[in-house]
Amino acid sequence: MRDDLRLERRRILDGAWPHFPILPVVNLKDRRTGLIAWVYVAPPAQDRPVRVYLANIFELGIEAKEKGRPVTWKEALEGAETVEYPTLAAFFEAGWRAD
Repeated sequence: MRDDLRLERRRILDGAWPHFPILPVVNLKDRRTGLIAWVYVAPPAQDRPVRVYLANIFELGIEAKEKGRPVTWKEALEGAETVEYPTLAAFFEAGWRAD
């Protein structure tokens, strides 16, 4: 595994994200943006699928404000289109990186 991917994999698994428990991600191949939730990459992530929510973190905040009350991440992500990868390695191979 390349050193840059090894470092990124470690950061993702450690949960050292500014917006924890949600990590904004970008696909470098097709320029899509999305989010992953800690629950889908928490160790042992190598044995779990990684679900990418094809949503924008800033738009989720706007939608939450429109509800007029605090919302959970689970509520905010309900109904968002998703793409799922069988492993973290497959997530990286598809072009996704932390944003």
